[in-house]
Amino acid sequence: MDAVIYNKASDLAAAIADSKEGIRFREAESAVKNDGVARNLAQRWHRVYHRVNEVLAAGDELPEADARAVEFIEAKVENHPLMLEYIDAHKAFSELLSNVDGVLSAAFNFGMDVAEDTVCGGDPAQDAKAAGGGPKEGANGEAPPAEGAN
Repeated sequence: MDAVIYNKASDLAAAIADSKEGIRFREAESAVKNDGVARNLAQRWHRVYHRVNEVLAAGDELPEADARAVEFIEAKVENHPLMLEYIDAHKAFSELLSNVDGVLSAAFNFGMDVAEDTVCGGDPAQDAKAAGGGPKEGANGEAPPAEGAN
């Protein structure tokens, strides 16, 4: 990897880790790990969802027992404040990462100078359009999907 890119990526990683979303997520994760009930609930939640993903990935219908397990674990999670905070913190952190990915993708896809042309903080595709980049409308008036978009 080019040293300049590596250094900028390291700076970005540090900025993300020090962001309010990164700090909140680490604190929520630590709280769950340090609480026996929450830790056990998180482990059970992961097992249930891993099982559901396996079944669905195989193209099978979710058995009733697994559907009940999902309902049971969701009810438990919804009633545990540490788990709710963890989920909210994870969502906020994931949104941050998605926005960063969008900025990086927009710069690659549209030849933008990210430092000058983005409005940061919003929708990267909208930022690209506002900066004069972004996808052009197709014949039906809809914007085509960006190449390499996640």
